[in-house]
Amino acid sequence: MSKEARLPGDGVMVAQVLTVSREVFRGKNGEADTPMHRLYLADAHGRVGYVYCRTEYQAGDRIVLGLSERDGRLRLAVLGLAGPAPNN
Repeated sequence: MSKEARLPGDGVMVAQVLTVSREVFRGKNGEADTPMHRLYLADAHGRVGYVYCRTEYQAGDRIVLGLSERDGRLRLAVLGLAGPAPNN
């Protein structure tokens, strides 16, 4: 399965991954541990934040982010790679 995603339209944004750290979420009640990747991104104002993702990405990758509902709340979700940056 390809990591590349198509831009579905409104409600998405493209961001460049600044850096990545790998963490392990410990399973509860006998569940297996889950390896996760913390992707650091900057918003349009230059403020840095992060999202967790199971798929591994590299610093410099351009990813598509969209809204996703989980447990009754809207959260950012990584939809996939955005492809190369357009030439100006």
